[in-house]
Amino acid sequence: MMIRPVLVDYNGIAFPADDDDAAALHAVLLKAVRSPMHPDDVRPIAGETVLIMSVNHGRRTAGVAYRCAVISPPAGTVYRIGNRLTDEPYILLSIRHMVVGKR
Repeated sequence: MMIRPVLVDYNGIAFPADDDDAAALHAVLLKAVRSPMHPDDVRPIAGETVLIMSVNHGRRTAGVAYRCAVISPPAGTVYRIGNRLTDEPYILLSIRHMVVGKR
């Protein structure tokens, strides 16, 4: 399995001020970044089909709804991954909704 770089676009969504809420959202985003093509669920939300990832973290439950696409950079464009330059395709996660609640 080829590992592609994953970029996350938050679409202006901010993290909550509460540390436990932010930690739960971080955990669910990490899960989404590690396996973006294997969500927990796929559902239509607000007229578009989104991928759903959720996680229980401490006393919180967090979820994220996102769209996922494999993007090829324009010809001649290179970007850095760690210490190497590459022009290979990357995965873009576009976050649509993030929720967190107490359990």
